[in-house]
Amino acid sequence: DLADLFSSERATLDQEQTLSQEYDRLSEEITRLEKAITQKKRKKRRISEFIKALEESGEEFSETDWCVMVEKVTVFKEKLVFLLTSGAEVEV
Repeated sequence: DLADLFSSERATLDQEQTLSQEYDRLSEEITRLEKAITQKKRKKRRISEFIKALEESGEEFSETDWCVMVEKVTVFKEKLVFLLTSGAEVEV
């Protein structure tokens, strides 16, 4: 029957539109996550380069180094959490 055919076609178009919208949303999310991963990789590389430079300098870790690198330290009963000026957190 023609009405059933039109109804079926409309349902198919609605489903395609829904899937297209979901695809667009997921594509945007992937782009956002890829940017976040790239930023974290850059940050990791900078931190690694800084640590390597410190190790190669042969100097002791100074109070100035501490102040430049550490924003704050939060003390918990069973751990310490260091918030670095780079925004990274380190738990010890």
